[in-house]
Amino acid sequence: MLLSYSLAMRCHRRLASSIIYSFLDAGELKNDTDVKTKARHAQLQDQLRIPLQFWTKAALAASGFFRAQEHLNAEGTLKVHESWLRLQTKQAKRENPVAGQRLGMISYHWDRLGFFIRWWPNQCFTAYCFDLPENLKAALRASVEASKFTAYLPASIWSLIVEATLPLFDAQVWKCRDLIRWHEQNRPIQDNVSATERPKPQYEDFHEIARHAIHSTEMLQTALHVLNAIQDEHSIFADQDTKRPQYREILRSLSYHKTILQGFEGRSRALETRLANEMQLTFHLNSQFDSIATGQIAQSSSEDSAAMRTISFLGLIFLPGTFISAIFSMSFFNFEPPNDAKTQEWRMSSKFWIFWVFCIPITGATILMWQWWHRRTRDRLRSTHSTFYFPDSDSKAQAQKMQKQLHGRRKDFAQPPDVEKAMMFDQTRRPGWTSFASSTSSRPSQG
Repeated sequence: MLLSYSLAMRCHRRLASSIIYSFLDAGELKNDTDVKTKARHAQLQDQLRIPLQFWTKAALAASGFFRAQEHLNAEGTLKVHESWLRLQTKQAKRENPVAGQRLGMISYHWDRLGFFIRWWPNQCFTAYCFDLPENLKAALRASVEASKFTAYLPASIWSLIVEATLPLFDAQVWKCRDLIRWHEQNRPIQDNVSATERPKPQYEDFHEIARHAIHSTEMLQTALHVLNAIQDEHSIFADQDTKRPQYREILRSLSYHKTILQGFEGRSRALETRLANEMQLTFHLNSQFDSIATGQIAQSSSEDSAAMRTISFLGLIFLPGTFISAIFSMSFFNFEPPNDAKTQEWRMSSKFWIFWVFCIPITGATILMWQWWHRRTRDRLRSTHSTFYFPDSDSKAQAQKMQKQLHGRRKDFAQPPDVEKAMMFDQTRRPGWTSFASSTSSRPSQG
């Protein structure tokens, strides 16, 4: 018996149309080693005569699906119509309220909704609803009381079920919106940006929200596919029932639910775009801060350079006097102050030429050594840099000559237009050096 598994089963009947809802907790299959859940699913499959396709691992893990089948009697007429579907919604929210600039962790849970419906031509429904949240159970019971539909067609109950699940999809979209809206209201924009006030972007939180937003869009797309499948199944009864008002009313209801889901999907896609915009803005703000910090560093370096120029200028002022003082303080010069016997005298040694014999060659050797080192460094940079490296000592004509040589080399490598056009359709045969030619010769012709 099902009750031996402590399944919460509650039935609700509407006598006019004989609709029976049975709410059961089948449990989520965590992994292949979950023996208890597997046994529960097998028990439900046997006692409720639910096809194995409803319990496969792929079906349980799918974001949604719809399936229908008919059972005929011996006369070939419809005996019972069975259909089943699964839908999923994801509800994400922050565990803790936001305090200042600190964010709480994002928690979430999945609503994995399963439905199996049996419909008899005598306008009787039995709906087995698996793992539904309490608010959805209440919505389904209320829809039976308030609905004007009868159990005339199988799609009538699907219209009620889809209508009851719309608030779950709406809630998942708005919860993602709340997560994104916080970042929009707390952008790291500062009036006075300095090197000590670096923005602190929440990149990890951005990507966590993006994961939930992508899942939200995926679930809505799947719900739209499921609704399309329900409409296709409903169209099977078109030949015999198009003139009945119930058929047209169900068709209108399904179309309305489809437009609502399309609106949810559009909003979910817009949330992904808004989130991407916030991520891009945060990245640009970080780049702007780096640019401002670089400008501040450049300004500080400029101030340091100005100070060094001042020091160099002061050194330049005192250098001639220092040089002259050094020369006249050598032993080649002798100054005798006046005394009682004789007057003051200034004498220069006849060997003063020795100073110039050593000074001039050493100075010349120093200049030659500096020129040799400078040319060696320039040649090494020219050989290791790209073709577009032009040393400061090269003239403008030399730079233009090198650019012309490079342009001529590209022309030599370019393929004829017909060959290039043929190679465009075979990317594996195109050599790397045809990239420049393809950018100029593969433009589509007019007409």
